[in-house]
Amino acid sequence: MNNLKVTRKSWGILILFLLVLPAISAVEFDMKSNFSQGETLLARVSGNFVDPILKGNVFFYKGSTRVPMDFNIVELEGEFYIYVQLLGKEKNNYSISIEDVNYVSGREILDDNIVKNFTITNESADFTITPGAVNTNKGFSVTVQNLKDYKINLLVKTKETTSKVSEGFFGSLFGEVKEEKEGTTIAIKSGEIKKIDFTLINFTKSELKKIEFSSNNLIYEIPVYVFLNGTTEQEKGIRAMEFDIPSLNISVPTNSEATRITYLKNIGEEKLENITLILSEELKPYLNFSITQIEDIKKNRSEQIDLIIISGNEEKVVQGQITAMILDDAGNIYAYLDITLNFVEDYIPLNGTEEELSIKYSKTCAEMNGTLCKSNQECDGETKQAKDDICCVGTCKEKGKSSTGKIISWIIILCVIVFLIWFFLTKYRSVQSMPDLFNVHRRR
Repeated sequence: MNNLKVTRKSWGILILFLLVLPAISAVEFDMKSNFSQGETLLARVSGNFVDPILKGNVFFYKGSTRVPMDFNIVELEGEFYIYVQLLGKEKNNYSISIEDVNYVSGREILDDNIVKNFTITNESADFTITPGAVNTNKGFSVTVQNLKDYKINLLVKTKETTSKVSEGFFGSLFGEVKEEKEGTTIAIKSGEIKKIDFTLINFTKSELKKIEFSSNNLIYEIPVYVFLNGTTEQEKGIRAMEFDIPSLNISVPTNSEATRITYLKNIGEEKLENITLILSEELKPYLNFSITQIEDIKKNRSEQIDLIIISGNEEKVVQGQITAMILDDAGNIYAYLDITLNFVEDYIPLNGTEEELSIKYSKTCAEMNGTLCKSNQECDGETKQAKDDICCVGTCKEKGKSSTGKIISWIIILCVIVFLIWFFLTKYRSVQSMPDLFNVHRRR
């Protein structure tokens, strides 16, 4: 009887395990749990995602409070790599949360938050590095900064090789370095920022490699996916788009409404169609678009997007992102615009600030269907301020061909001459008509 109970219990545990297993293994979130101050965090996220993970889906928390982080996302072979610069972040417990992304778990499609906790310790990292992941079909660069108050020796090597870097998959353009059996050593002074260039050597297929950067106290591996002949149209430049500026920092008074303008540009070789604009969740209470769907943008043209900002009644800073995306059989294309909203009580904007100019004058003269007049020309028509200079929405004519200016000048000169003649004649007559006071005095 006891054996029967044990058997039933075992079967129950097994059934429960089988039910829970798909949810546990649906998404892998691979990263370290502890990081030193200034270190570069790298996380690998893999799973059967229905939606791609975009920057607007990734949030960072210190305890339960949202905090801004300097981060990027790179998709390599269907997996998402998130790398974060932790410079300036204090010791504390943090978490990464991936939100509003659909993924398959067993037979279900879920959109539960995917959360991973991590801690920043009170120790200082030996170095910081950027980028944290690379997707390329040509040479690339990695920037390293020494965070210590003494010189460090950085060993650089591909993880799979035991020969010097220049003999393997990657070649190096380090300059004066000391070569060893298992990589290349680079000396970096305290606080020095060093750019390390890589070139590709004799690769015959697209594949994922890793480059290891190590000091006495820190090892960092950068995943590098090398593809042949530009495997996507976005990378070839056939279909590509971008916002006219990468980020907007907008300050407005509390309890007010403001409008800003940005432009989405087609920088590729083909017409873009069916573009969707998505606003990250944190911006939705305060920002709206004039349009959410763009039918098409022709080559070398742009689409104006009005941003309507409605501030709340309290001072705060809101950070988020606008994502423009095309999802079709020809390949997915994305463009991002980072937004920071500053709601300040009794805020008075300054005229001519860099922020205002970059927004107000973000169209070029060509996009305004105008002409930039030469130095010896003047505009015969309306002039507008464009991104690249004063734009003539009319015809540029050579200076001096019109006689109107000369006529006005001669009229002014004649008026001055007439005035002077009148002044002197009037003064002379008045002097002649004055009584001789001395003679009057003598007669007395």
